[in-house]
Amino acid sequence: MINLSSSVQISIITVCYNSASTIEKTIKSVINQDYKNIEYIIIDGSSVDGTQNIIEQYKDKITRVVSEPDSGIYDAMNKGIKIATGDWLFFLNSGDIFFDSTTLSKVASQLNDDFILVFGDIILANLDNSTTYVPQRHITNLAGIIVGVCHQAVFFSTKINKELLFYSKNLKYCSDLETLLKIEKNYSKKKIKKTDIPICYYLSGGLSDTNLNVVLNERMTIINSFYKKYSIKWILNTLNLFRQYLKYTSKKK
Repeated sequence: MINLSSSVQISIITVCYNSASTIEKTIKSVINQDYKNIEYIIIDGSSVDGTQNIIEQYKDKITRVVSEPDSGIYDAMNKGIKIATGDWLFFLNSGDIFFDSTTLSKVASQLNDDFILVFGDIILANLDNSTTYVPQRHITNLAGIIVGVCHQAVFFSTKINKELLFYSKNLKYCSDLETLLKIEKNYSKKKIKKTDIPICYYLSGGLSDTNLNVVLNERMTIINSFYKKYSIKWILNTLNLFRQYLKYTSKKK
């Protein structure tokens, strides 16, 4: 085992669009980390609300800014993956902030050549200013497969085949789950590490019933394509539990 620690470069990718009200706190969260071996990339979808002006104020602290139209969040995330040059990738999108200024230092101590995925926990930042700590389940067990792991909790090694890292633009909500399952299927489970480190405060908007149904249908399709040994009835029953979980967390916002 080779502990990379401060020698490892972490590429932080922030995706944003018309995020003038939230982008600054995310930028500050990144540049105030006590871990300094960071490549910071912002992918902006040609914002027109002042977001670009805020980004410009911090241009000397940002490695690269791309501002151009995209076809959605997963298209923007793929752009970040293509240009990132670090040893590990992490997405911290507009509105999300690291748990504290030592988060990356703590995570970096866990990054070594034995792993291709390392993830921790998240804290939901509710709209009423309350927070909910959400431990992430391991993607290698069934509960983790169904509920999934929030991508704001996951650090990806760039040793992963980039074709596996790219997000499907055909999915509206659950491409992150598909990407995690592609990686899990192509690499040994021993290459995936779960830590108890709180990674970030994740700003999550509530889902309407229509969007919730789209999320559940996407998850069912993805899970069934990777795990055909489980019956549709079993998947539906489990996803129904997930529906109740989503409705519960949405009500808390």
